[in-house]
Amino acid sequence: MIILATLSTGVASLTSMALPVYTGELVGTVTTGAGFSTECTQSAEQLASCRRSRLTQVLLTLGVAFAVSGSTLGAGFWLYGLSGERLVRRLRVKLFAAYMRQDIAFFDQQKTGELMNRLASDCTQLQETLTRTFGEGMHNVIMIVVGLTLMCISSPVMTLISLSSVPLIALFGGLYGALVARLSEKYQNALAEASEVAQETLSAFRTVRSFANEARERQRYDASMATAFRLGARKAAAFGVFIGSVSAAAQFALVLVLWYGCNLVIDGSMDFGELTSFLLLSLYAVGSVGGMMELFSAVMEGLGASRRVFALLDEQPALPIEGGATLEQLKGHLQLVDVEFAYPSRPEQRVLRGVTLAVEPGQNLALCGASGGGKSTVIALIERWYDPTAGRVLVDGCVLDSLDPSWWRRQVALVAQEPALFNGSVLDNLCYGKPDAGRAVAIAAAQTANAHDFISEFGEGYDAVVGERGVQLSGGQRQRIAIARAMISDPCVLLLDEATSALDTESEALVQLAIDRMMRARTTVVIAHRLSTIRNADRICVIEQGLLVEQGTHEELLAQRGVYARLGQRQVEGFAVL
Repeated sequence: MIILATLSTGVASLTSMALPVYTGELVGTVTTGAGFSTECTQSAEQLASCRRSRLTQVLLTLGVAFAVSGSTLGAGFWLYGLSGERLVRRLRVKLFAAYMRQDIAFFDQQKTGELMNRLASDCTQLQETLTRTFGEGMHNVIMIVVGLTLMCISSPVMTLISLSSVPLIALFGGLYGALVARLSEKYQNALAEASEVAQETLSAFRTVRSFANEARERQRYDASMATAFRLGARKAAAFGVFIGSVSAAAQFALVLVLWYGCNLVIDGSMDFGELTSFLLLSLYAVGSVGGMMELFSAVMEGLGASRRVFALLDEQPALPIEGGATLEQLKGHLQLVDVEFAYPSRPEQRVLRGVTLAVEPGQNLALCGASGGGKSTVIALIERWYDPTAGRVLVDGCVLDSLDPSWWRRQVALVAQEPALFNGSVLDNLCYGKPDAGRAVAIAAAQTANAHDFISEFGEGYDAVVGERGVQLSGGQRQRIAIARAMISDPCVLLLDEATSALDTESEALVQLAIDRMMRARTTVVIAHRLSTIRNADRICVIEQGLLVEQGTHEELLAQRGVYARLGQRQVEGFAVL
């Protein structure tokens, strides 16, 4: 397609040069009798007739040339545009695929708005740059080459005079290119910052509205856009100075050409028609050079976008998303052995320090302790969102990092405190982990999770749209759909991270009943602050400041009169006050 577009553009460029070439002949035909046969010059009437005949021939030739030029130029730019659309589609798909293969640590350190800006704005910038570069660039190059060739044939000296401004233009181009490349990268980064503010505000708009902070968020966004505006203004000023300087240099060279050419006409060394053709060829060439300068500006802007996009494409995850061994019969025996961990975004702060614990197949392990102690980090390590800094995580005696991550995550289901739902139907969300499950399986899981009744009350039932992040549902409804979704995936290992802490008493009772059903015959790791929800766990581990300080059954830990007993006493006193 690019080849066809290039050929079409080449034909258009060549045929468009008919105007300056034949205009000189038109001028010569109208103003002089040179070039006509003796028969045409025998009388004034005969000469006029010959002039009209040649004028008709030249104009018909120009008409055909313009028709060919217009149609082939349009076809060429259409093909270039189509190629650009294909290119940007592939680029966006590859960039999104690059996002999907990154590990969780990558997203911990990146801003969502910035990643979205790379996917949208930067890819669009690259598309425009490449489309214009190939389309207009090829057109301008052919115009310059053909124009200079014809100019050299007509008058080598005047051609050299026309090119006298090229060194100055090249100097301006080098200075401008270096400046605009830096400004464009800063400009796109400023737009990314503004996108991050907008994304953050819109995704948490209920919080913004609850604090009546609309004006504050408008000011934040305005401040972000003000930075982008200042950089854009500097880009515009630089472009204006650059184009003005190039235009002045080219026009000065044209003045020299006029002076020299008119002297040749006065001396009789060149007729007026030849000078006219040369001037038009010169204008075409200068105009094409100006077009190349504009393209140069676009290319410099595109280079900044390309560096950011290709840096993300080249980003390699620390943890692979697939590849490794699988277990034919997974039992669900989990072990953490002397595990230490610090998040990649905060490597100096150890979150877990020498933690060793085990969960037998089918058992229920509960984690409790003060907030920030490292409980959720244990869940993250079992999911293999991260690898431990030291120590090992074992599954049925196999080191977790030797297993295929995708296979392992299909054996694990996580129900978080705030489950993430997608802006689709209830059925789509239920079957997210197993798209081929079917409606009957989804309904059965919803019934087990105590979700079927409220889903049936929706006008569209299981086809009702839940809204972005499930905003059309209550907290308890979202939680029960998340539990049903986990049931459909039929995991061997179940992870519950504060799955009922944000619910009212009635919703908690329904959700807890659904959880109890799902926990049967599955290895389960539960995080909970309310000790009443974990008192029946097979083993309870108390984690404080990254250390495993106590473990045992509910009765054993109460008998130790340690951290667990104090946590229980505080909760009892809190309920007594209520």
